[in-house]
Amino acid sequence: MFDFKKKNTAIYIFCVLTALQVLMGVLWAIGNLGVYRPVFLSDDYLAAAKTLAVDDYMGILYALLAGLPPVLLELLQISAVAAATLFFCKTFGVPRVFAVYMVSCPFVLKGCFEVSPRIFLMSLFLVTLGLIKKCETGKRRYPVLAGLMLLPAWAFEPFALLYGALGLMVAAILMLIKKKKNSLTFIICVIAALILGLVSEKAINRPGTYGRVEASFEYLVFQRVVWPKTDDFGFFLPDDLEAELQKKNNESNLVPERMLKGLGPVWNSFLGEKAAKKEYLKFAASVVKLGSKERILFLAGHLAMIAFMPVSLLFVLAFGARDTVVPRFMIDLSGEAPLVSDIYLTLFTAGFLFIIFYGLIRRITDKNAVKQRVFSVPTFILLLIYVSFYGFFFHMPYFDPGDSFAPVFIWAIAFSLPLIMEKKD
Repeated sequence: MFDFKKKNTAIYIFCVLTALQVLMGVLWAIGNLGVYRPVFLSDDYLAAAKTLAVDDYMGILYALLAGLPPVLLELLQISAVAAATLFFCKTFGVPRVFAVYMVSCPFVLKGCFEVSPRIFLMSLFLVTLGLIKKCETGKRRYPVLAGLMLLPAWAFEPFALLYGALGLMVAAILMLIKKKKNSLTFIICVIAALILGLVSEKAINRPGTYGRVEASFEYLVFQRVVWPKTDDFGFFLPDDLEAELQKKNNESNLVPERMLKGLGPVWNSFLGEKAAKKEYLKFAASVVKLGSKERILFLAGHLAMIAFMPVSLLFVLAFGARDTVVPRFMIDLSGEAPLVSDIYLTLFTAGFLFIIFYGLIRRITDKNAVKQRVFSVPTFILLLIYVSFYGFFFHMPYFDPGDSFAPVFIWAIAFSLPLIMEKKD
């Protein structure tokens, strides 16, 4: 753990940077408390708070919470991610200062000031990792709780149900292969929670409630693969449909969210839902086929930008990049305190790069450096891919720094351990 009797300059630097980051975070929070920042689905969640009508993109539990006074919702989201991070750190034996460092991260704190469930999803992810770790104790309650985490995840965002079940089943099967105690209990709980979640979704979530196209696998593939190439239609259509699609298409090229309420519903109404789903996949395949190398590089670039946050944000700010919402993110981060925001982001970036490079160099040069205690290298890679692909596939098809703070956490916890922990004798 921390040992201040040793003159470890790097530890002092980390603590000073964390203290300064907390200070700037508090100043930023004071200047932006209660300020409404609309992101994807924010307006619909505020409307759903009055009616509790949600479609298949929205979680019923967050619709309930969205009706809280703005300041109370912001404090609740800060409390949730703080408690989850502390639980994670306690479970894995990481000093609490790391929890302070991550909760005061500008990406996380900004998320706490938005009407969006992604902070709660991040919190549930951290809690679930902690519960999976506690499964090693052999106590039955931990695999039960880990499996049941699917239900609140679904209640915050329906996409998290199937994707979360996939991750939990992989963890459960690995436990089973290693002959860990209560592995079958874990698998049964995951399956039970998945079934209950699917039944609840069928009963509560109503596709089309807010004019969006159904969140089918076919449409998600279409959205992810095709945008911003939605003007390259590869099949013949009646003139009236072609004209209507062209109109919606031009809007979708500018703002992909409009595909949900414009392009998609038009396809469904003219072609029928079943035929439209086939056309989604057909068109996505044609786009890849016509420009396979370019398209694969484009998609790989988007995934890499999510996975390598916040370095990718620095890259975009320095060199610019198409198909991102970085300018909007920076405007929202500036909020009511632009000078504080600039210093805040610069300070965090400096601290993040410091712990990454220090951790990397120490691992390479110091044979006595602490070994990676939280994640093995394969686990680190799998978790990074897992959290990155969620934002890549299930959210909007552009790079949004505000939607990419999970990879920041994975990188920081993996590389900062040589800095914030001392090897025990």
